[in-house]
This record gives sequence, C-alpha cells and structure tokens, in this order.
Amino acid sequence: MQSMKAPLLYLNHSRGWGGLEMFSLNLFKWLSNRDWPIYFSCEKASRLHQALQQTPYADRVFARKTIKYFDPISLPIITTLLKKKTIHLIHTFKSSDIFFSAAAASLAGASKPLLVHHLQMLPKHPRKDPLHRLAYGHLNKLLAITSQIAERAKTLWPINPAIVSTLYYGIDPTLYGKQLHDPAQQKARFGIPSSSRTLGIVGQVCEIKGQLLVLRAFKELSKEFPDLFLVIAGAPAPGSESYQKELEAYAAAHAIQDRVKFCGFVPEIPELMACLDFFVLGSKAEPFGLVVLEAMASGALVVASAAGGVPEIITHAEDGLLYEAQNLNDLINTLKNALTLSAPKRQKIIENAYQTVCSRFSLSVFLERLETIYREMLQHK
Repeated sequence: MQSMKAPLLYLNHSRGWGGLEMFSLNLFKWLSNRDWPIYFSCEKASRLHQALQQTPYADRVFARKTIKYFDPISLPIITTLLKKKTIHLIHTFKSSDIFFSAAAASLAGASKPLLVHHLQMLPKHPRKDPLHRLAYGHLNKLLAITSQIAERAKTLWPINPAIVSTLYYGIDPTLYGKQLHDPAQQKARFGIPSSSRTLGIVGQVCEIKGQLLVLRAFKELSKEFPDLFLVIAGAPAPGSESYQKELEAYAAAHAIQDRVKFCGFVPEIPELMACLDFFVLGSKAEPFGLVVLEAMASGALVVASAAGGVPEIITHAEDGLLYEAQNLNDLINTLKNALTLSAPKRQKIIENAYQTVCSRFSLSVFLERLETIYREMLQHK
C-alpha cells in the first residue's frame, strides 16, 4: 500500500489557453494547497507555463518544447523525473499526452506509475487502431466530466469500461451571489441600466456558443418587454472576430443597440453574474457547462440549451429551464416563460438551483471525490 498522498505528475503539453488548460492549472493549485506533492510537466513558453510560474509551486513545474505524441528528447527526461521523484500516478488532460505518459511509464520499470486521463470533450471518432490500443491500454482510470462523455468513450475508445468514472466539475458557491456583490453597484460598474431586467450570455464569442441565436430571441422579446436589457460578455475566439462584428451589426440593423451591452472579456465573473436576473446559454454543443453552475450559484434564473452535458446539471422547471438547442422559437417561448413566472415560482427555482450546486457541483464535492479516487488507486498499487 502506497502513501495516501504519494507524489503525482500532471502532464499537459497543450500550447493553447482555454478551459482544458485552466482546469489543469487550477487543479494543480487546489490539490497542492491540500498538501498533495504534485509535479507538473508542460509546454515551455506556453500560456499554461506562464501561469504555472506564477503559483507558489513553480519549483515543481518542468517545461520543455515537445513533439506531439512521442518526443524522443523529452521522454528520457520525464522517465528520469518519474524515478527521481518516485511518482506513483500520472494524470493527463490532453489526449495526445496519453501516448507520452504511457511510453514514459513503461520505461520507468518496476516503479511504473498508474495512469489517469481526464476526458473533457465528447469523443467523435473510434480510436481502436493498433497504436491507440497500445497507448490507451496502459490507462488505469478514465475520468469523464459527464455521463454522456463516459458512455461515448466506452464505445469509441479501446479501454476496459470498468475503468471509466464520471466526475463532474465543481465551483465554490461561496464566491457567488447577490448578497456578496450588490447588483445595483455592479450594474453601475458595467454600465447596465439600473431599472432594467437583465438577461446575460457569458462565454467566448463564437458561432458554437450561440450568441446570434440569443440576440435574435432578444430582438423579438424586446418588443413585448421594454425593460429587458441584454449583456453579451466574452472575447471573440481566435478566428471569430467577424462573428463579433456580425452581432454588433445585427443589433444596429434592428435598432436594439442601445439595449445590448457588449462587455468583451470580463475576468470578474461573480461580479458580472450578480447583475443578471436571467442567464441564457445559447450553445449548439456544450461538453459540460461550467458557466451554468456559476449562474445558478449567482441567483440568476437559468435558461439553457439542452446540449451536451447540460441536462445532467439542470432538471427542467425545478432548478432551471431547458430549451431545444438551436431552436429559436423554443428559446423565445422558454425565455417568455421565464419572464412571466410568478415571483414565488421564480424564487423557488433560483433557490433549488443554488442547492443543486452546493450538493452536487461544489468544488469541495469535486475535490473530495477526486482525492478518494486517487487514494483508492494508490492503495491498490
């Protein structure tokens, strides 16, 4: 039986900067703060590397320029690290790193560590060729962020279904809420009319996130609800600058630009969420929907597309409202339903939403579950 908090290695050689990279960064900080001896191997000079260097645990970070899948130069360096630090478990976040971790673990000899992969995207294609079978066959645990992703992986990946577990993301609900961030003050801060009922969509501005769908629905609803105001927060995704311009042009063409606020990238999500009476998710596809949890914890009534993992979070009419993804008429009708709910019914849904976050999707629940998985694996190593 190994130590309950044996040394771990996080492996994320992504060159990008988004949810996958931020999640691995935050997990590294959270568990390091809980006294787990975690080391991190990342891509040199990446945004992730820069962020890791700003943590109190920068001395545990190892960065190199790597080659996707197999890197003959970095491989012996990582293998030496595994032996020197007595690494008992490698946790990967990017699927191409599975190949790298499997090769390094095999070269570690008798001290071969266990392999865990965190799957955050819905698999689309089978990966049962000999190369994937060889690499994925080394996995000891696959953690999927939704049941939908877990079931798809069991079908498309060459793995033993018994190693697959669903592990939902979590947030700290104590950071959110109108009792912490006064709505009137935050509306003034973000330039939102104080007397408005505010509808918001938060996320990267790109076609898959559905901002245009929400804007079209708002255009129709604005005729019936003159106090309604729309906030669109988020920076354009790389290559989506023209989509941002399309949104702005649409608002101007339909004379609603004075009732729409384009905030750009907003780092202060709890403060922004406190401004919202209603939150809408317009996504065509959504692997999980972390922003949905943030809205639920903030006291906004959530109207979300029934896409991806979102129905695993929201129970329709109990802790939020769901509509058919990409269906404009259904979105309009669902938003109209939200806008005309009685005050007691609306408050009940909001209270239920907060309880859902606390009981099923809190950061403490997530971390305790992950630590339990680590401990159980290490005990049987």
